[in-house]
Amino acid sequence: MWQHEFGDQFKGCKILVTGSRGFVGSHLCDALVSLGAEVYGVNLNNFPRIEVSGVRLLNVDLSISQNIVQETVKTINPDYTYHLAGLVDTRQEIGLVLPTLRHNLLGTLHLLMALVDSQCRRIIVASSSETPKFGDAPNSPYAASKLAVAAYAGMFHMLFGLPIVMARPHMNYGPRQPQNKLIPHVICSILKNSPPRLSSGRRICDMIYIKDMVRGLLLMAISESAVGCTFDIGTGKGVSIREIAIRISMLMKTPCHPVFGTVVDRIGEFSQVANIKMIRSCLGWEPIWTMDEGLIETIEWYKDNTDS
Repeated sequence: MWQHEFGDQFKGCKILVTGSRGFVGSHLCDALVSLGAEVYGVNLNNFPRIEVSGVRLLNVDLSISQNIVQETVKTINPDYTYHLAGLVDTRQEIGLVLPTLRHNLLGTLHLLMALVDSQCRRIIVASSSETPKFGDAPNSPYAASKLAVAAYAGMFHMLFGLPIVMARPHMNYGPRQPQNKLIPHVICSILKNSPPRLSSGRRICDMIYIKDMVRGLLLMAISESAVGCTFDIGTGKGVSIREIAIRISMLMKTPCHPVFGTVVDRIGEFSQVANIKMIRSCLGWEPIWTMDEGLIETIEWYKDNTDS
């Protein structure tokens, strides 16, 4: 499917993907390998792994040593870099302040400093829909770290000329996502005939299917108009957690319905709907998969890959 849209634009290119064994990273690597790219994946040894064939794997902790990161980048000499690695944990706990600062901010700074002296054509840095607007208080240590990442990425672009693009993905879903995430949790609970236990379900979010998200990330690397921009990746349509959970139970045709209000709502949560005007006008990107299409593919994958 990827060749139809991207042809040979990545063929033979060296591409560095940090967090290549994560949910988004593994799907991105699948696409890049199929497009003929030479893909190098940087991960932590103890990070939950999703195997992707055709990726040259390197075990590097970006947050520990600037010299090691510098040597890694120099050895690979990437044409494109996707920085997806980080600690993704949105819990509102003080114990996450230092770990998110270390893995998300310090790891990003080490990588960007190493790329200053490289010939990398494009650097796509993953932000998050959890990142607040400047001036607003972050509602978690994770959100605070991502806000700082966005600020430093902008500085590296302005002062040091790095060809940075900020990707601001909204809530993505699809096959292979960890079961502690919303949609896998609902699906796998139903498969085990256990009613999914959820919050009030009132929160409005924007759910983007992983294949559409990967399309957006690929376009950010090859579009000249993308440099220096921040792009929301989402559908542009809001849907409540309650609606999503009920829709999954309907598609699975189960009497095992979600139970709302058994988990406490997080403090300071806000509606998150992508503004896709920029990505539409600059990159020509539009979401292709409907929610039902994405959910059906996801449900079928978990049916085939989950022990009931």
